Amino acid sequence: MGAGRSRARTTWEVTLPVWRIEDRPEEYQDEAFINSQTVDTILALKKAWEEQVKKEEKGEETFKKDPPLPTRQYEGGPDNRADLIHPASMDRLPIQEPKYWFHKLATKRKDTYRRLPLDHLGSGSVISEHTIVRAHDRTLPLMLKMFMPANYGKRSFNATENKVNHFTRSLHTKLELGGNPQKHPTECQPESSVADPDSIRSVDLDPDPDSNPDPDPGA
Repeated sequence: MGAGRSRARTTWEVTLPVWRIEDRPEEYQDEAFINSQTVDTILALKKAWEEQVKKEEKGEETFKKDPPLPTRQYEGGPDNRADLIHPASMDRLPIQEPKYWFHKLATKRKDTYRRLPLDHLGSGSVISEHTIVRAHDRTLPLMLKMFMPANYGKRSFNATENKVNHFTRSLHTKLELGGNPQKHPTECQPESSVADPDSIRSVDLDPDPDSNPDPDPGA
């Protein structure tokens, strides 16, 4: 080759500007394989790949049977769920029916970690440490009120006080949101028909599973 002649560009170098590495499937990111093909062949593969992607985006393959996931093997290694994370744990969740794998989950985790990062979920300063601790034990039920921002500072959840007015069919509910009772009428009635609050029979409509229910709700 003369000193004035430039080196011929490889297939990889020619096709790289028009088909970026991040846009290619994994099997077409191998430089040695690309250089073993002609430019026309790679451009034809690019066109076929883009057409396939468009079909998937339009939902044309919605009714197509899912292909089986490949079986992967992983080498053993440490994992502390913080700075040491094993690749196997980040692959994907099971896609089979829960009856085949749910029993393999721990019922109660031995190590409790309260400082979970929740800001990226919009739940920072919303879910209390008490709720996070309960979530480590699947034998303890979780209630919606435990995920309310107003209950963030609570260390425990007492039984909810509910009062049912049988004369007006109105439900007086005292939620744990600062102690202010809220009225949720199920049927509009004049205020004059409301009975004496002291005579209203108390019923626990939302008992806390951790507390002992009142044996005499009429007291």
